[in-house]
Amino acid sequence: MGNPKRKSGASISKARNRQISSAVSRSADFDSLVRAITEVHEHLAAQAGRAVNVSLTMRNWFIGVHIAEYELHGADRAKYGENLLAELAKRLTRLNVSNCNRRQLYRYLRFYRLYPRIVGTLPPRLQVPVVFRVGPRQILDIADEWLPIGRF
Repeated sequence: MGNPKRKSGASISKARNRQISSAVSRSADFDSLVRAITEVHEHLAAQAGRAVNVSLTMRNWFIGVHIAEYELHGADRAKYGENLLAELAKRLTRLNVSNCNRRQLYRYLRFYRLYPRIVGTLPPRLQVPVVFRVGPRQILDIADEWLPIGRF
């Protein structure tokens, strides 16, 4: 029925908590407390910074995807023509979407065009399905081509 020496997830977790508790109580002076909290803070702050960087990179790439698809398939794209990015920047600024001035939007579009398959390099847990509505009834689903499941 399984390996009798193998511990369950709960018992491993309890054992790990005892190890941590024991380590903390052995070094219970104030300097050790400060050092331990500082180490935890630095490690997790760096981890959070990396996650934010990945998220912002993907946000910018997806903005570029949407602009590129709109340029190709948008129902009212002729209305904006050369002023697309300027008009889009005005609207997004009014909606308080950060870093979406005309120059930034151009950079996002260029970023997407330079790296059209960058999203395929993400681990599956970070991949996001992309559906872009190009008309009142027409939906362009680019997820099948650019977001393969299980690819790292």
